[in-house]
Amino acid sequence: MAWRVVKAPLDPSSIRHRRPEMGLDRVSADFVHPRDPEIRYPMEFEGDLDEHEGTARVFDPESWRGPVGEAGITTDCDGPRSTRISEIVRMRIGDEPNEEDPETWRGFDDYEDAFGDYMDEEAEVMESYYRAFPSIDVQSPYQRIGIGTAMYDLMTALGIDVAPDVVQSQAAQALWAKNQGKRLPDDHTDEFTQVSWKPSNQEIAEWVDPALHNMKMTDFGVKVR
Repeated sequence: MAWRVVKAPLDPSSIRHRRPEMGLDRVSADFVHPRDPEIRYPMEFEGDLDEHEGTARVFDPESWRGPVGEAGITTDCDGPRSTRISEIVRMRIGDEPNEEDPETWRGFDDYEDAFGDYMDEEAEVMESYYRAFPSIDVQSPYQRIGIGTAMYDLMTALGIDVAPDVVQSQAAQALWAKNQGKRLPDDHTDEFTQVSWKPSNQEIAEWVDPALHNMKMTDFGVKVR
């Protein structure tokens, strides 16, 4: 795999696992400003890493308005996402068998067998779409400096397989196209369900997840033993 040689907006060495609160995993890190590496914005992730759900945030210490960037991650499929996945299922395997179609079924048992096969195929297709979908919001003055990339990089470094959503804004489409080096495949294809976020550089890709088992919790985060 070819890695971009530019400096990643996430500093992997800054990633620290904090003590959980209210049953939620907590991680901190630094965003490095691309125009001045001396400028760093604090980042955080809070959520359930085992379930691949949570929220990443980036803060500007000089701003009082809260996070300047926020990215949520979830495996839930509801609302427009659920509707689109249902549409994709019909595109890929057709409509459910019709029990009342006399030209198709020779009897109830014949229909039951066909319906059971259809449901198995539907479940298989839908399962391939139950991945960790991200949603992202970056305040206008902070766009186009890599904040979105940094938040997705952090999630990936924490072992979350970040996947493209089936419902995307133009900005999200552009972010994913830049990350993959090409436009995403159509969302109803097998190729789409195999797409995952690529970290900005190899250092992030290799950073942590296997090493988590070799870390010791401290009052200020974790350190490698």
